[in-house]
Amino acid sequence: MVIPTDNFKIGRTMSALTEPLDDAQLALLKVMAERYFQDEQWPFWHYVEGMMDHLGYDDAEAVLKSLPVAGFRESGGLTGPSYGLAWYDRAHLADDSRPALTAAAGLHSPELRHLR
Repeated sequence: MVIPTDNFKIGRTMSALTEPLDDAQLALLKVMAERYFQDEQWPFWHYVEGMMDHLGYDDAEAVLKSLPVAGFRESGGLTGPSYGLAWYDRAHLADDSRPALTAAAGLHSPELRHLR
């Protein structure tokens, strides 16, 4: 069941997390998930950027920021509760940052579906 919302006031509903992803978004999830299972920790951002570039995706940060989010998104200086496919520092994504995928990413990534 989807609860209708006024997107301006409270953001999008949880159905936003199940929206289809594009090829770049799916590639990002795969790059991060594969490295996580190899190293048992989330990859450094510079690794993710390098792998995405190798796969032909020029702006990994834009791809990460394009992943679906339910709830508020930062806009006009307003912030609020939100949940998306990834956790990361939206203010500064440094080379040594380790963005992490959430359980919601498993809705789109076969690599993550068995993760508990």
